[in-house]
Amino acid sequence: MWLDHVVIQLVDESVATQLEQDIQRVGLPFRATKEKSTSEGKASYLWLGHTFFEFVRTQEADTNSTILFLRVPCIERTRTMLEQSGHPVTIDESKTKTGSRFWQRKTKQRTIMCEAIPGSEFSIGFVEYPDRVGSRVKRSMTPNGNEFGFQSMHYVSCRLPNWGEAKKVIPSLFPHAVKGPSELTVPIQKGTLKFSGKKEGSAEIGCHVVGHHHVGQSFSVGCLNLEIVAH
Repeated sequence: MWLDHVVIQLVDESVATQLEQDIQRVGLPFRATKEKSTSEGKASYLWLGHTFFEFVRTQEADTNSTILFLRVPCIERTRTMLEQSGHPVTIDESKTKTGSRFWQRKTKQRTIMCEAIPGSEFSIGFVEYPDRVGSRVKRSMTPNGNEFGFQSMHYVSCRLPNWGEAKKVIPSLFPHAVKGPSELTVPIQKGTLKFSGKKEGSAEIGCHVVGHHHVGQSFSVGCLNLEIVAH
């Protein structure tokens, strides 16, 4: 299992211009005006290696929501695991859920969307891509942060309200989660995924991206904070 992408739903359409300025300020290549139409609204993308962030402007929802997608080798096994853990889910093979049109058309990805973690607007999703699509997909992920000295997203920390309920749900989504004194850590390939609690307010999702420039700088949108780190 690998970190794949984060979807941030933005209710306030006026945030697009400020978002572009904030992301470009930390040296990342991003054009908020270069949008694609999806079934959920207008989407723009920040590509970082094989991972990406999707910012969706919509008027359908009344709250900002965030979805963290993890790539899995077999979506059928993931569905079986979730159902055995008490999560009735279906596999969505729609080509209009997430990602650019090129990505959808070329990969025909299969996804699972889980219900929001109790007490938050944060959800977990799983995605499976067909074999041997890497080179085609890579060409579509432009402009890519790799070209500017940035690596893929490799660390995600999720601070969730209503931790008493959340820490019961997370092990059912990730049976191999490791329990610590005040957090849960999910073993994943080439990255780190941690969950912990907070007293009140909305969920806070922190992501680290390794870069050669702008180390220590960050930007925030919705409940997401992305920071450039040295390693």
